[in-house]
Amino acid sequence: MWRVLKKTIIFLVFASVFTVVACEEEFDPPVVITEDNYVIEGYVEAYYNDPAKFGLYAKPTYVVITKSISFFSTLGQQEFESLFVKDAYVTVSDGKDTLILQPICLSELDPSSRNILVNSLGLNNADLSLLGFDFSDTDFCAYIDMTFQRNEIGKTYYLTIEIGDTTITGQTTIPKHYPLLADSISFELPPGDSTFFLNTDLRQMQVKVKDPDSIVNFYRYFTQQNNNAMYRGNVSFSGFRSVMDDRVFSDQGTFIRLPKGEARDSSFNTGGNLFGNWRKGDDYIVKWCNLDEAHYNFWNATEFNELNQGFFSTYTQPPFNLKGAIGVWGGYAVSFYKGKVPRK
Repeated sequence: MWRVLKKTIIFLVFASVFTVVACEEEFDPPVVITEDNYVIEGYVEAYYNDPAKFGLYAKPTYVVITKSISFFSTLGQQEFESLFVKDAYVTVSDGKDTLILQPICLSELDPSSRNILVNSLGLNNADLSLLGFDFSDTDFCAYIDMTFQRNEIGKTYYLTIEIGDTTITGQTTIPKHYPLLADSISFELPPGDSTFFLNTDLRQMQVKVKDPDSIVNFYRYFTQQNNNAMYRGNVSFSGFRSVMDDRVFSDQGTFIRLPKGEARDSSFNTGGNLFGNWRKGDDYIVKWCNLDEAHYNFWNATEFNELNQGFFSTYTQPPFNLKGAIGVWGGYAVSFYKGKVPRK
C-alpha cells in the first residue's frame, strides 16, 4: 500500500512540474507607440509665515514645460535640454487678476542671478523635481513670475498654456493652512535593532498638528539638515510618504513621526538606524504644507509607484489635474520651522 501511495505522490509531483514548465511562455512586451505629450510641472505657493526668517527665498510661481519621449529613448544632458518648450504663452489667474509668466533659461542669466534662481527653485536638488534631475547643471528653462507676487491662502489659481494651436489648462486651490502646534517639534530615541546602541546620538523627529474633524485635509512636508539641500519627506518607509491625509492624526492622536528627508541615492541603512533620523546638534528646517485633494492624489500615486518597484511591481497611472497635457499644477499653503536637535 505504501509503495503504491509513494509512486502516486512521485507521479503527481513530476506531473505538476511538467505542467508548469510546459505552460511557461516567453513574454516579449510590445512596443507601444503613443502620441507625443507635453509634460507640465508647476507650482504656486502662499506663506503662513515669512520664509526670509528661515534663510529661505520665497519660491516664485513657476511652470516647467517639456515634451514627452519614448520609454526606450536615450536621455543624456543634450537630449534633456532639447525637451524644454521655449515658445509657450503662460498665464496664471486667480479669477480676477492675470499674471504672465516670463520664459527664463539659466544660460541667459549672469552668475549672480543664476545662483539666486537655482537656490530659489531648489534646482540643485533633484529630489524636489518630478523629473529627477539636478537642473543646476543643465540649461534649465521655465516660465517664472519674476515679480515674486505674493499669493493668497484660500484662493484658486488657474493655469493656461498656449503652444501653437494647443491649449493646456489646469487649476489648483491653496487650501487653508493648519500649521504645526507651537513648540511641538521634539525628538526622541528611535526604535532600533541590535546595532542601535552604536548610534546613541540619533534622534527621531515628532510633531503635533491640530487638525479639525469637520473636513479632510491633506499635507506634505520637506526637511533640511544643516546646510544640505531640502528634501521631500521619505518615501522609502513602507506606509509613509511625503504626502499624507489627516487619518494619520486620527489614528495617532495629534502626534506623528516625521522621518528626515533623504536624497534619492541615499543608502538605506537600517542596521545602523541612520536613514530618516537626525543627529544631536543638527540644525533643521521643516517645510510643512497643505495641498488640495487633486494635488495630493497626484503625489500619492507617484510615491506609491516609487514604493512598489521591483520584479513583481505594478504601475499606477497618476491622476493628472491638467487638460491637454500630463503632469501637475499644484498649490501649497506653507509654514516653516527652524531649530536645533537637542544635544541631551
